[in-house]
Amino acid sequence: MKRYKFTNQRSDKLIKERLLKDIHIENTQIRDRQLIQVVKENSLFTDNDKLMLIMYIHELS
Repeated sequence: MKRYKFTNQRSDKLIKERLLKDIHIENTQIRDRQLIQVVKENSLFTDNDKLMLIMYIHELS
């Protein structure tokens, strides 16, 4: 996690927003990787289905 020095209220707010955004992006990427892993490991899907689902997951993020 990045460290920021808080100087005034306006920059505090901007920094907090940026931190939340960074965390959200990171969580989204982790969730997507987990979803893709589940899709790849599931034997109910054909290879073509897996490819379509993975492409769809990437489009959503």
